[in-house]
Amino acid sequence: MGVLADLKLGYYLTKLTNIEEELWPNATSPIGANGGIDALPVWRQQQVRHQIPDLLFKLNRYPRHEVTKALLKNMQMAQGLGRTHRLHAMASLMDKLIKNGLALDPDVFFESFAD
Repeated sequence: MGVLADLKLGYYLTKLTNIEEELWPNATSPIGANGGIDALPVWRQQQVRHQIPDLLFKLNRYPRHEVTKALLKNMQMAQGLGRTHRLHAMASLMDKLIKNGLALDPDVFFESFAD
């Protein structure tokens, strides 16, 4: 992939990770807020419901192994920086991308594409 394609892929994954992180309950969530889209204000729910399909459509342009590689690299960086909440959000995103056929299962990736 070219530099511009790599940058766009990183941008799309960052946007999706930010949304996923926003949906995860955390220490700053109000008591009783279990996360998920219903925990967001209505205006933000509408934004998220529009953004997610658009971003997934854009990811569809990239080979699944490239999406997996980029996300795994970002997960390693989050773990190294001690950003546990972000790491959980990325793991959840990885599961969703695998289910939507946009990423490879990490085991399959490592068997086939690991450097």
